[in-house]
Amino acid sequence: DDLLDNIVDDFIGKMISKVDDIINNPRLGAIEKFNSAYNSIRELKFENMELMIVLMNVLYSDENIILRHKMFKQTIQSLSPKWAEIIEQGIKEGVFNCPSPLETSEYLFAISTYLNEEIVHLLSMIKETPEVVIEIKKKIIFFQNTIERLLGAEEGSISVFDTIYLDKFMISLKKNNE
Repeated sequence: DDLLDNIVDDFIGKMISKVDDIINNPRLGAIEKFNSAYNSIRELKFENMELMIVLMNVLYSDENIILRHKMFKQTIQSLSPKWAEIIEQGIKEGVFNCPSPLETSEYLFAISTYLNEEIVHLLSMIKETPEVVIEIKKKIIFFQNTIERLLGAEEGSISVFDTIYLDKFMISLKKNNE
């Protein structure tokens, strides 16, 4: 548990560092920052693909549900204020229309947590049912649409996941399972 805690803490620290660089870039608008922040975390996960696969297998086992919940709660507490800064900028720019930036970002991460749970569950069925990839892609598209609605952003403005990365992940997962 301590080893997993340390790995998760280190990874969250790396995420915060990447997001801080984006937030502090005065040349970027809020939508660019929002999309870039999500994309930088995705890229960090893909740079650490083997670790992500191990964490996925360990964290998503039933006996680690408390640790997983703790990790998600820590992620929400650490990253929500960062996203709230981006949302506040978007409200000032007139590209977001939502009443409370911090609560909105907390809900976004709660939805992200649910999406992660769903995707990992679907990935566990990939050997028997390869077509679950289509379902995963649908969930990702719905997730992006939900984010736009929560933010009050223009439809099509949020792009937090490129399905090409899902294809790359599937290849890595397949190699890891062989």
